Amino acid sequence: MSLIQCTNDCKFQKDGYCNLEKAGLLSDTSCSGEKKDCLYYQARQPQTAAYTPQEPGRL
Repeated sequence: MSLIQCTNDCKFQKDGYCNLEKAGLLSDTSCSGEKKDCLYYQARQPQTAAYTPQEPGRL
């Protein structure tokens, strides 16, 4: 586990720390993007509600 504190809305952030296991694809090598403090920042994907079928005859 990494001890790098992180408050970005990143897919690697978990419980206030960076959870990146190993160096991966650099998202911005110039650090000029949205999150200038992290080369590996990747926006978290919005969660979608799980599909739950309705009972027949109910709306």
